[in-house]
Amino acid sequence: MSLKPMRVPVRQASRISLIFAVSLVSADALQIRTYSAARHDRFTGFPGTPVVNGATWFDGSQHSGVGWVVSEPNRQLALISPRYVITANHYPLTAGTQIRFVSTSGSLVTATVDSTTAIIKGGIPTDLLVGRLTAPITGVGVNPLPYLNLPLQTHYVTTDQQVFGFNPTGGNHPVVGYGVINDFDDFSFFGTTTRMSYFFHLDVGGSTDDCFFTGGDSGSPSLATTRNGPAMVGTHSLVGDEAGFHFSIDSHIPHYITEINTILAADVEAMTPVFTDPTPLVLTGATTPDPFRHAAAGTATFTFENQGVTDALNPSVTLTFPSGAAPTTVTASGWVNDVAGPLVWTYHRASLAAAATTDFVASWSSVPAISTLPVSIRHISDGSPQQTSEYDLEPTVSYAAWSAGLAQPGTGDDPDGDGKTNLVEYAFGSSPTSGSTALSPTVVAGTVITTSGGIATLKFPVRSDSQVRGLSYVLEFSNNLTSWTEPQPIGTTATFASYSPAITGVKNRIVTFPANEARKFVRVRVTLDESAPGMAVP
Repeated sequence: MSLKPMRVPVRQASRISLIFAVSLVSADALQIRTYSAARHDRFTGFPGTPVVNGATWFDGSQHSGVGWVVSEPNRQLALISPRYVITANHYPLTAGTQIRFVSTSGSLVTATVDSTTAIIKGGIPTDLLVGRLTAPITGVGVNPLPYLNLPLQTHYVTTDQQVFGFNPTGGNHPVVGYGVINDFDDFSFFGTTTRMSYFFHLDVGGSTDDCFFTGGDSGSPSLATTRNGPAMVGTHSLVGDEAGFHFSIDSHIPHYITEINTILAADVEAMTPVFTDPTPLVLTGATTPDPFRHAAAGTATFTFENQGVTDALNPSVTLTFPSGAAPTTVTASGWVNDVAGPLVWTYHRASLAAAATTDFVASWSSVPAISTLPVSIRHISDGSPQQTSEYDLEPTVSYAAWSAGLAQPGTGDDPDGDGKTNLVEYAFGSSPTSGSTALSPTVVAGTVITTSGGIATLKFPVRSDSQVRGLSYVLEFSNNLTSWTEPQPIGTTATFASYSPAITGVKNRIVTFPANEARKFVRVRVTLDESAPGMAVP
């Protein structure tokens, strides 16, 4: 059974819109799932006497290179070299615009925009625009942001981002939320086409810091977390929504480094890569056995590969499991265990060789009886950003889970004394403790046979998910009740039908065959083999 990454194709979304502000008094802003000023505001005393907030989920002391427009304090933008800032082309800066930064020493530093240039790639304008300042900012503790440099676009997927925007409760205070890159696509609007990344915000579930863009956030940055400090990934451009989720879309800065640096070269400047030797770690996974069954022993194997050309130094990995679904053990050969569960397991090692793979194996002595078992896996190394993958393990039903509460749980036992074994009750969908032989007032939890016009009709209930459960229902025929064979009489037909009214999880199996012999007996032999697929029920 394969692990299922939690992804939704952005092409499913029906509503996409630009997110530039039309009014500073708009109630729209960066929407954070559970906003808290202490946890999400960049500063206290903003904008007059801003002081870096030391209680946040992110390290605000590393954000000296993220400033704001003095006349529009909701607008944040990043310094990418001593003399250049970057923002959204559809929400441009103008000459004379003042931008203010808080230095590493806490002082205010104000710069003025001299001119702007749109980024063009292959002759096509993009939604990226760089602003040249009247003078470079140097020696005052305002540090330009490097960019996240990874070998392939796919290596950016699952990167954790610090997402900048303004206060969702009004006041235009700059805040920071959280998002994880889901995928990429090219988006075209206003005569531009831009390579963009996007991340999702589910309406239900998720973490405290999850966010999505709304009006007024265009041009604000998204930064990756690395051990060398934050690194530029994108600037905000679009937002979309669909039933159950929102998605936020950034212009992907690493895709345009050559074009950006061509402009910066006029002042002998360039954006700086955050890594000297990027060593991307890629996570894949698989579960065994197949299927992964409730109340049975089971394992999930998560495999990392260093897809860089040099050793990944000091990698660390954290696996987080939901309450009530803690694994019995998690093992990882060659790794040092720092935190040993029950819900959070953390490991580190000195290095992982180029092209090497390594497995993390989570094992359960009894897989919990839940339909979805989400696992969050976060990792980072000296040459790769912090990345988070969310996987859904999907345990399937089992006889062991169904019979777990019975005093007599064996397949041949009959705890309610109704003459039907547990296996038969399990196969026909009836209760092993009720003593009843009916699924409903009109449906018997067993076989019913009638004859009419020389045709015999056999009906019995079957599980709709028999194939997953490993249940098979085999017809056997006899003329003497002693010798039974599976070959069906010529003219036999077999169909499935829904009951009316419907019975959840159960369908009606209808078999007809000629009743033209003096004696003809038929029975249903139920078999259970959870190591193989059972009968397919349409």
